[in-house]
Amino acid sequence: MTPANQDCRVRPVLTAALLALAITATGCSLFSSSRRLDMRPFGENTVQMVGEMQKFQRPAPWVYLKKYSDRPEVLAVGTEHLALRALLRGVALYSLEVVALGESRLSEQAKVRELASYLQESVRPNLPADAGTEVFGWADFDEVIGDVKKRETFIDAIGAAQPLVAAVQTAGLRIFDRFDERVSEAEKAVSTEIEGDFAPLKRTIKELEDLQLRSIDGVTLIYQHRLGAPQALDELRRIYPPAAEQLPPGKEPTSRQLEAAELVLVAELDRIQRLKDQLIPEFNIYKESQRELEGLRILNEERARLGRATLTFWARSHKNLGMGVVVPPIIDMAGLLRTATGSAVGAAAKAVPGI
Repeated sequence: MTPANQDCRVRPVLTAALLALAITATGCSLFSSSRRLDMRPFGENTVQMVGEMQKFQRPAPWVYLKKYSDRPEVLAVGTEHLALRALLRGVALYSLEVVALGESRLSEQAKVRELASYLQESVRPNLPADAGTEVFGWADFDEVIGDVKKRETFIDAIGAAQPLVAAVQTAGLRIFDRFDERVSEAEKAVSTEIEGDFAPLKRTIKELEDLQLRSIDGVTLIYQHRLGAPQALDELRRIYPPAAEQLPPGKEPTSRQLEAAELVLVAELDRIQRLKDQLIPEFNIYKESQRELEGLRILNEERARLGRATLTFWARSHKNLGMGVVVPPIIDMAGLLRTATGSAVGAAAKAVPGI
């Protein structure tokens, strides 16, 4: 099955689970004296987290940069992005399982068995590669499952699973760090290639601008001569050699000669401007390419920053749930994301020189 097909199968499951959460997450948010789990706060946080996961999966817009999408640095970003999608999807599915078990009518022991089974059969095979490290190895994972199985209540079983949650959080933060590094590397590589592709165009525009400035200075010097500046024509002959033929040194030019020289300079200004106008569409592509690149960098950095926050809040909510503490709600991550991504375009426009 391709990743796209897998997403198609996962999304309906998540959607149905979210609808179920919306129905069940309407009760009181306090823990009773019997330590019966109230899953509403954790369920609300799970809904929020799944929403963030869906936003993270949205493809970034590539319009002017499609020709650079097969660069190794860009492909490396895609690899880390897929790892993050898998991580967030696994976290969301585990959380939905916890909420479903907590809201079910199963006995405490049945809930404990189901949780241990889910960890063994669904979580273990899909853990990030970084989870099986010297910090938290596979032996540690098996020990956690054994500890979960020993618990008599579901709330204690959740608490016993916390070391695994902490390990997943640590592994996930490492992936986010690598993602940031790959984004930075890709941004530099693509920017360098853009500059190389458009270097001849920029060089031509610079040469035309220099000629344009020379012609403007020439017209200004003729005007200064008319006002009595003694060295104006000498400077004109220096910066614009053709003027030496029209206005030879050693004798005062006539008004007709000055007017003719001025008309030549004005005509040259007009020709230069027409040439520049022909280059504007291609130069606009250069500007839009750099603006799009900067916008993509900002968007990915903001998504990663908010993804880290979501992962951290989730781990804290899980820990509180296992301790029987009222789980605080996640902050308005959706609002933050809208603000961050909405400002990305404006920030990109300011960040690209000359745009």
